[in-house]
Amino acid sequence: MNTGLNITGSHSKTSNGDEGMAPPQSAKFENGHSDLEGQYKDLLTDLGGRLDKYWKRIANEPQFNPVKQLAFELSRELEAGRLSLDDFSSMIKILSDRALMSRAQNMRSYIGEKNIDDAGSDLIRFRGYVHEVAHVDGKLISFDEFKAEFERPRKGVVFTAHPTFSMPQAMREFLIELIEKPELALEADFKERLNKLEHRPDVDLDLMSEQNQAQVALKNAGLARREFHKIILEEAKRLYPEQWTELLPCVVNLNSWVGYDLDGRTDIRWYDSLCFRLKEKRDQLQQHSTSIETSLYKLQEDEKQSASFLQAAYKMIRSEIDALDGSLILFSVDEPTPADISKAANFLTGDVGEDGSTLTSGIFSGVSKTVGISKKDRPLRSSLKPLLDSVCSAIGACSTDASLFVLTELKTELMSSGLTTSHIHIRINAMQLHNAIRKPLGGGSVDVSSLVSLSKLDGMILNDDTETVNFKCLALERSTAVRQFIVISQILKYIDGDAPIRLLIAECEHSLTVLSALYFAKLFGIEERVDISPLFETERAMERGAEIIKALLKLKSYRDYVLKRGRISIQTGFSDAGRFMGQIPATLAIEKLQRRIASILNNANLGHIEVLIFNTHGESMGRGAHPSSLKDRFDYVLTPYVRNAYNEKELRLHHEISFQGGDGYVFFGSETLAKATLLEFVRSHHIEGGEFSDVLYDNPDFNEDLFEHVKTYQTKLFENKNYQSSLGALETNLLFKTGSRKTKRQFDGRQDNRVAAAKMRAIPHNGVLQQFGFLANVISGFGSALLYDKEQFANIYQNSARARSLIGMIARARQLSSVKTLVAYASIFNDAFWVTRPIENMETPLKVPCLLLAGLLRGDERHDRFMHLATYLREDDIYLHDLFKELGLDEWQGQADGHERDEVIESDMLHALRIALIMHIYLLGGRLPILAARNDLTHKDIMRMVLSLRIDDALTPLREAYPRAKPEQADYDIAEEASYMVDEGSDFEELNDRLIDPMVESYDLIRRVGVGIGHHYRAYG
Repeated sequence: MNTGLNITGSHSKTSNGDEGMAPPQSAKFENGHSDLEGQYKDLLTDLGGRLDKYWKRIANEPQFNPVKQLAFELSRELEAGRLSLDDFSSMIKILSDRALMSRAQNMRSYIGEKNIDDAGSDLIRFRGYVHEVAHVDGKLISFDEFKAEFERPRKGVVFTAHPTFSMPQAMREFLIELIEKPELALEADFKERLNKLEHRPDVDLDLMSEQNQAQVALKNAGLARREFHKIILEEAKRLYPEQWTELLPCVVNLNSWVGYDLDGRTDIRWYDSLCFRLKEKRDQLQQHSTSIETSLYKLQEDEKQSASFLQAAYKMIRSEIDALDGSLILFSVDEPTPADISKAANFLTGDVGEDGSTLTSGIFSGVSKTVGISKKDRPLRSSLKPLLDSVCSAIGACSTDASLFVLTELKTELMSSGLTTSHIHIRINAMQLHNAIRKPLGGGSVDVSSLVSLSKLDGMILNDDTETVNFKCLALERSTAVRQFIVISQILKYIDGDAPIRLLIAECEHSLTVLSALYFAKLFGIEERVDISPLFETERAMERGAEIIKALLKLKSYRDYVLKRGRISIQTGFSDAGRFMGQIPATLAIEKLQRRIASILNNANLGHIEVLIFNTHGESMGRGAHPSSLKDRFDYVLTPYVRNAYNEKELRLHHEISFQGGDGYVFFGSETLAKATLLEFVRSHHIEGGEFSDVLYDNPDFNEDLFEHVKTYQTKLFENKNYQSSLGALETNLLFKTGSRKTKRQFDGRQDNRVAAAKMRAIPHNGVLQQFGFLANVISGFGSALLYDKEQFANIYQNSARARSLIGMIARARQLSSVKTLVAYASIFNDAFWVTRPIENMETPLKVPCLLLAGLLRGDERHDRFMHLATYLREDDIYLHDLFKELGLDEWQGQADGHERDEVIESDMLHALRIALIMHIYLLGGRLPILAARNDLTHKDIMRMVLSLRIDDALTPLREAYPRAKPEQADYDIAEEASYMVDEGSDFEELNDRLIDPMVESYDLIRRVGVGIGHHYRAYG
């Protein structure tokens, strides 16, 4: 490897010394050097040392850009042949591996080493928690109080499938093992596994694979929950020996919307969702089957009567599993005909008469396993009751304490899990509901803010008749929203009628939207089994959310619904709010909304109902990329101040949080990690005694002014043309496709006139900010807002846990961000850079492509937009620096592992490598021969694609214009004679090898860098 670089040897000093930087290391996670890392050790150390030195130059040269300079030097070495793409690939791999190792170390600390170690052994900490709850002031609470604490779940976990599957499954499994057992990093085979891992998503990532991965996380969560319940029963047996058998604990609900989320997408068909639900039921019944077998094995030998009841329960489950297998086959037809749907529907509904006669074999050709199953053989169908009755009979026939405990544990598992692996959330968009309600309200357009329409709909809900539906209705219904209500109805009737279904309404900004959902729920007779949950995530929804609930509670139909359900459900989202108004203002707005709803419910005399608040995680530098710890993360999204507000008003609060996509599933990637995560979640948010105090809330005027200033800054930033242009300069082309959902919304035929940045969904929006190296929607605005109030805020900061949590988020984001990095990316669009690069004969071979690029970019606004944006952000960042100084925060303060500066340097190295690769792609494109117009595409059109990194789009016309090999006349054996001799031309194998293939390879490396950078943020998008 001939680098031509000034390699001075390994630097031993840290970044505080004069000789450069040592790569970050940890005693626990030191994995030595692989052969590859050893080969590139000196080069990478030299690059890191240079960056460190360049950053120090800024003190005397404020406009000097370290990342840009290193990128240029790397580009020069690459174009001169002193570095190869293989060298770049190796360096990116090593730096990304280091980031992955650092991520494992951080996550172990984040989840809590004590939690992980305890979860891997005997859960002593959870047992201690149960004992703590059972005693107040050293005295044992009553059994009824104990039941109240542990039978009503106050927490819920929701698994979602946002496009955050940036890691392949093999890498996630590697990360999970390393979090659990850091000592594995020293083993040779572990290093070999790391060497083989690729920092890119799985290529076969689709909705089915996402659903499968979610089910693995759910299974681990379910196993963890079962362990918690066993400990609660053991403690109850010890503390309440006469009453413990009356206890059926359930500490946390498990939920999923994977396969059921239609917000902004139209590619999930109704029978896809139905098949997912059938499969989830089958998986859960298989788990119950195993548990019954285990319980039979554990029963005492003389418990023959109890055993007979369990055997009956086992037979019941196996019969239902067989029937589910048949339904899955029939509903899994890719493009079902009416005959296919009829066959599948009749089998699932079991409409074969009341005599219990066997199913007609002609209907079920190809489902031989299920032919002969009769209606009487399927007592479970959509209710767990027959199974519970058998287990209760077994308990009643029990004669020993040991067997009684086994069966009570089994009953607890059945009750907490139910018929399916999780409760489900079906999500639709407010616009889909508005389209659906037009017909019932008389057709034409609907004024969603009309009080007249609201009153009319209220009366319709109270007075209109209920309709029945079947699978024919489902197949023929064209309205997305209405179709989802029919799906819910059929699931409740024929798959699982015990578990309520959550209906989430995205972008909900009006009371009529929620009431429209209630209308359809009532129309199809499912309102008592559906939790209608508006999602308040836009700025308008944040402002109006409390008033929406207040207006709804004045309507008899909605109030009756809430009283029948015994709960009111809302969802608060940080992601879209974080796009439009900034993460910190969104956080404060959500907190304010949650408090206001508590007051409204209290004033409406609904204190006896349960309030379910579901917080989706888009609250930070990425999905769940909250710094510090899991406990702080739970407190961040549902603060002690909010919990205290509900506690004071004696409102029963149920809090749910989401773990999103591949990154979020790490927390439930094994039974041990699932137990450790749930241990922290269950132990958090326990009702605190005494008064709550935080000085941030004691200064409401100051708090409100701060919120308004930062929100105004962020709103203007989002609307800023320089921000929009910069964000859209390369769009999402720096990123791999990381999920089945589109990066832009798919709408139900509506015209979407929003700006390009708004069309980009929240995850790729945040992902692009990560990849440009400046998290503007987290960092910016705070410095300007406190320009004249630094001293006052410093006093609040010292005494406010909430203020410190907000600043902690900003500090960590700023630690990983730099305006200089953003400016470094701007340089690739600078015509002046390209026109001056070959002067003084420094890079003569590049003269032609450089001049071509300069000409193409002359007048291109992207460079100037980037620079104007950087200037705008820099001013606020200077104020933020002054604020941090006032607060006594060190420049690199954030995580406690002592390697923050090194981590930032290595992140900068990845940015520099990627910018050099982008330059390489541009130069390769500039060397392409000028091709004649084909398919309405000119050479300039191709280059526009290249300059936006639309390499996949450019590749097809390039391969067509320059095929690797063309057939010759001699290759054809044609009998007919011809005198005309076709110009065979020539093949372009050499051109493909020299220009097009390297362009494709470079683009792949560019996106791999994106995954490596994501490791530094410890989450994606």
